[in-house]
Amino acid sequence: MCFYNYAYSNEIEDLYRKNISNLKVSDFEWKTSLQSTQPIFKLIEIKNNSDISFKDIELEIQIYNDRDVLYKFPIIINDSIKKSESKKYENVTGNILLPFTPIRTEVAIKNAKIDFSSSAEFDPAKNIIIQDVEYIIDSSASKTISFQKLSYKNISRSFYGDIRLLVSVFDQNNNLISEELISNNQPISPGETISLAPLTIGVSNSSNATSISITLMDANIISPKTYMSSGGKMKNIKIEDIYQDIDSKYDEIPIASDDLRILDFNWKSKARNTQGIIILDLFNDSLFDYSDIIFEIYFLNQRGNTVNKRRFKHNPTIEATKKTKISVNAGIMDFDFSNIQIAIKSAEPKINLKAKKLNNVKTDRESPKTIKDVTRKVIKQEMTASEITESIIILDYDISSNIGFFRLMNLLDEDISEVYIKLENTSNKEKIIKLKMLRARAEKKYLGIDLEDLLGGGDKIISITITKAFK
Repeated sequence: MCFYNYAYSNEIEDLYRKNISNLKVSDFEWKTSLQSTQPIFKLIEIKNNSDISFKDIELEIQIYNDRDVLYKFPIIINDSIKKSESKKYENVTGNILLPFTPIRTEVAIKNAKIDFSSSAEFDPAKNIIIQDVEYIIDSSASKTISFQKLSYKNISRSFYGDIRLLVSVFDQNNNLISEELISNNQPISPGETISLAPLTIGVSNSSNATSISITLMDANIISPKTYMSSGGKMKNIKIEDIYQDIDSKYDEIPIASDDLRILDFNWKSKARNTQGIIILDLFNDSLFDYSDIIFEIYFLNQRGNTVNKRRFKHNPTIEATKKTKISVNAGIMDFDFSNIQIAIKSAEPKINLKAKKLNNVKTDRESPKTIKDVTRKVIKQEMTASEITESIIILDYDISSNIGFFRLMNLLDEDISEVYIKLENTSNKEKIIKLKMLRARAEKKYLGIDLEDLLGGGDKIISITITKAFK
């Protein structure tokens, strides 16, 4: 998936890919797994058969009910495992309530970070140095530390992000009286210096403070692609000793937020309590095809504050150097707003060997635009059978009396507008029930379901099937 030509960055990512498959869950045992309780594992054992150390391991717990319906949830192990090491973790708890009692359980490694702390070549503590610190301690009612100067420099060949600095505050006897954290999401490239001043931070106890020390607490190693897509300024930094001809390589890096440009957009439907549909004019100004594009829609009030935020995923491919019109589902318009903003958060790139960069295409890069046009046509996106199976769970129901209920859960990150459930009784009579609006990552109880026509004459309902659903 990496199509950029940075050998050093590829070395890091190759190192990760070759070793993450050798990090495995070797054993686990449930302690608490009943429906509506917090999941607790008596133990989870992880074995690292790779050549490198890992930390911050993300587990994916996959549980199945008696109907073979799958439900997934993550658990993070905030620990490091050295190469060729095996570790057992006891009383591992998930931060959810179980939707059902699992009949079958699988535990997999979903993600992990490389632990570079043992390697000077990658260790941020050795590669990022603190420079030019000047500060004033205010021990009055405000209890703050004001920095006139505070900067740090990357003296390595690596790229870093998510910088965290620890400010330790001492009294006149050099006793530690407070610790404060400074976080900066701005990425840093080889040889780059970043200044945080002027900066003022609060201190929990500064009455007796006389001095401070600053250390690098943590930083994540990143690739040049991530550096630039996160707002880095590599093109303005002289690092010819690391990478040659950096400007010509810039076009060979897929950066979705830069390559995909929203030229214009208009509402197709935004009537109250209907499905909002936006038509986008999208231009792919790159040599890459993009698919699985994630759009984020911000709904603003008259003051420009965000009152709601929704995401939409466009699966079909947007070809390189092409202009395309696409339809974006903004969800049910059941709230008030004045304007919107649309941002491209991510996309999956694939190099297009036949594409040639167009230098004469004029594009409008102004964003956001204000939308005022309104039409009423509603477009629904039908879910596939696999999406329904993986995303909609029937948590509870009552089909024993003439007026029944269903309680459903939506595991998707987007709303489901309609769910169709087919019921069949002992006389082979069928009925389709239509249930509306199941919110993202939420459950809903539907009351007052009329079942009288299926339960007459001593019949019972013997089959419940979700046949269709729409996003």
